[in-house]
Amino acid sequence: MNTAEAKYLKINFDEILKRLRTYARRKAKEHNIKMIVLVGSLAKGTYTGTSDADI
Repeated sequence: MNTAEAKYLKINFDEILKRLRTYARRKAKEHNIKMIVLVGSLAKGTYTGTSDADI
């Protein structure tokens, strides 16, 4: 008998955003960066469970 298995990956958007903000603030301070921008699927709200963060 053939069986199939599917996995559903879910992103905790609020937690990811919190970690990205912490990372961005630290890097901005370390390297005198004026602005860091989130782009891509996370910024547009079209992310999936396998999306990465594009900054």
